[in-house]
Amino acid sequence: MPDHWPLFKLRLSTPRLQLRLPTLRGRRTIGRRLRLDHGAFTSPIPVGIHGLEPCLPHFGLR
Repeated sequence: MPDHWPLFKLRLSTPRLQLRLPTLRGRRTIGRRLRLDHGAFTSPIPVGIHGLEPCLPHFGLR
């Protein structure tokens, strides 16, 4: 899997929610399902992000 899955095995717990990201073993199945199902159940939504210019140096983008 590409480098954009850095949070495998991450676990977040709060009193009302528990979130567990997939393990490396399930990554191919999840990637395949996301590619196949995304277009079938979603329509494109225009998104704009503004006001991040002060943060760009922190990400090495300026």
